[in-house]
Amino acid sequence: MADARAASGTVAGATPSLPMHVLCYSKRPEDLYLRKELKALMERIPQIRLYFSATELTEADAWRGGRGRPSTSALREHLPPAESDARVYWCGPQPFNDAVRRLLREMGYTDDQVHEFS
Repeated sequence: MADARAASGTVAGATPSLPMHVLCYSKRPEDLYLRKELKALMERIPQIRLYFSATELTEADAWRGGRGRPSTSALREHLPPAESDARVYWCGPQPFNDAVRRLLREMGYTDDQVHEFS
């Protein structure tokens, strides 16, 4: 999921001027694709903010990212408020997509602020 306002209307290769929030969820940390590449991009472009979360972890795991599936509290912590002119884009398996859409509606995002890629 990401706030892509910064990407709209920018010249290819230009640095976005607005924050872009990228939230990645997976079962295991090793399944969070492009994690190293996204972190490298974040180091070059400070407007990019990353959040990674995994669901299949034990208390003994040394994972320092988020734990669990998308939730209202995690989305509120890592996304701009619905009252802003933020846009949210996401993709995933249908149960994930349904859950994210429900959570965003509960948070007050309108249909024109959200877009699911399936």
